[in-house]
Amino acid sequence: MTALEKQHAFRFTLTPCPRCTHRRQQAGGSSFLQEFTLADGIQNVHALICRGPQCSYGEIIGLRVAPLPAASPVRRSWLHVAIARYPLTFAAAAVVNGVALGLLFALA
Repeated sequence: MTALEKQHAFRFTLTPCPRCTHRRQQAGGSSFLQEFTLADGIQNVHALICRGPQCSYGEIIGLRVAPLPAASPVRRSWLHVAIARYPLTFAAAAVVNGVALGLLFALA
């Protein structure tokens, strides 16, 4: 199992904490939410967390899976499509070409 380097970032938002403003736990104003982003290369998690005293508000606002590399569609050539559609015609053509090349080398 390969250990991936963990990446994280956080920023302050201008959204007041709904639990702190509802309960009015802080005298002098409510605390603002912080947005944390955790990325491990496969998934990104965006969470809102309140750091106010006596508040344990936390909410995941987004879970995004990193896009997997898409495989290019297999494109069959026109010759493969024609051989698949008319196999007896191409078999007869191969026999005729084989006889013609055999006669050409026999006469040379």
